Amino acid sequence: MISQRVDCLLGPGMNIHRHPLNGRNFEYFSEDPYVTGCFAGAVLEGLHAAGVTGAAKHFCANNQEMRRHFADPVVSERALREIYLKGFEMIVKSGVCDAIMTTYGPVNGVWTAGNYDLCTTILREEWGFKGIVMTDWWANVNFRGEEPKRAFFVPMAIAQNDVYMVCADTSCADEDIDTALADGTLTRGELQRNAANICNFIIGTNAMKRLCGEADEIEIINRPDEEMDSDEPVIFYDIEKEFELDLSGIKSVQGKNYRFALNVA
Repeated sequence: MISQRVDCLLGPGMNIHRHPLNGRNFEYFSEDPYVTGCFAGAVLEGLHAAGVTGAAKHFCANNQEMRRHFADPVVSERALREIYLKGFEMIVKSGVCDAIMTTYGPVNGVWTAGNYDLCTTILREEWGFKGIVMTDWWANVNFRGEEPKRAFFVPMAIAQNDVYMVCADTSCADEDIDTALADGTLTRGELQRNAANICNFIIGTNAMKRLCGEADEIEIINRPDEEMDSDEPVIFYDIEKEFELDLSGIKSVQGKNYRFALNVA
């Protein structure tokens, strides 16, 4: 992760095993919430030991792959707390968790990406979480009783889900933010609070060290020879507005790798 300038892994996955044929069970730990919390905490401790971190996912009650954008688990508070939230509670209260990803779908009718009870009341106020919350990729969001839609930033910002994934730039924040600020649905203070969460998270990352010119030099050891064509480092290209990468000399054939990375201003 450090060599590739990746600061936050999209995991560990903490979904509870509800069915042996669930399509992504290989990403998750157990049908037992306590075991899940122990394993996820160990993964995060290992990541932090190397100076990187992970976004624990999916918060919460992501029980299936099929139609997971819309499948609505109707769950009692007791079942949520004893099964689906327990592992997350363990890693938050132990202090090893600084990033969490919400689900694609709803819980009890409210899509988790904009669920205030989950992202603020339980996670931050009750458990004391100080990190960032991000959505799953192009997640749906809603207010209770309303139809969900992608990139609905107002309920997301109010709920303290800090980062919508994925946006190329701030232009994807549509008119709903301005409208909500004007009519009082959303306050400037709520946006500042989200910005503070993000800044507090970034301060402790390798990305911040690189920005300040304080990044540590690393040496990669024990890499199998067959894993890479060479030991040459990844080439990073800086992109301002327009950029063209000449691939005319690159042959896309089996067994050959060509690696590069982009720094987008």
